[in-house]
Amino acid sequence: SLTIQGAATTDGAKAVLETYSGASHQKFTFTSTGMGFVRVSPLHAPAMALDVDTGGGAAGAEIQQWTYSGGNNQQWRFIDSDL
Repeated sequence: SLTIQGAATTDGAKAVLETYSGASHQKFTFTSTGMGFVRVSPLHAPAMALDVDTGGGAAGAEIQQWTYSGGNNQQWRFIDSDL
């Protein structure tokens, strides 16, 4: 399950995969930001958002939590896939 490492509430905490325990740092809210995009915030730290580290979208970029600023690196969109 996607998890904020160590249940941290600070900028830069990594989003990692761990066994699901039902803890609030493994639950997320989705808030529309318009144009089909959403802000993804951990339930335990609602002022934060999932954020692509350094604002980049390159392969291998890390996902972290950061105070929500509305930047493009904090906007997410779900896309249907046949995979």
